[in-house]
Amino acid sequence: MNFAKRVLMVSGAIAIAAIVGTILTPKALHAVATAVQVVNPAANPVPTVATDLNALSVFDVPGSCTYINFGLDCEIGSIYFVPAGKIAVIERVAGSCSSNSGELSSAAISYTGSQGLNTMFVAHGPSVANGAGGGGQFSQNLRGYAFGGAAGTSISAVFNNSAVQNGGACYVSIAGRLVNE
Repeated sequence: MNFAKRVLMVSGAIAIAAIVGTILTPKALHAVATAVQVVNPAANPVPTVATDLNALSVFDVPGSCTYINFGLDCEIGSIYFVPAGKIAVIERVAGSCSSNSGELSSAAISYTGSQGLNTMFVAHGPSVANGAGGGGQFSQNLRGYAFGGAAGTSISAVFNNSAVQNGGACYVSIAGRLVNE
């Protein structure tokens, strides 16, 4: 019996507190069923963020090639394909080359940019002795924009050696993110 009285007293106290709180709350804080209309004029648009799944997609892709047929170049025709309507923001290029003679003389990444074909030459470190040949490593943080355009575009790489090769290889990794055009 005492328990039932206490439960009723607590319930009554909560009900009275709720009624008093409702009465004392200013009218401005009560829910109003009025529609809010947002105007987005062309002259001063409201900033928005893309919500599609590919709005911010990261990529970190590897590629490799070998020096063959007594050539100076080691080429990777397509390391990464930028989809149509996207821009690949290239932020890091890293890799290494080994050869049976000579040394790495240049490392370049090519892609289609806003002004046509762009080539970024990546700075590489000094050659490291490797038997009769040598090897070079490179790593560079940068910012390059490869435009996918209407049909998409490929990012490629070419590595030049200072001497004719019939062996050796280059390995590269390109990292960045995709954004909408």
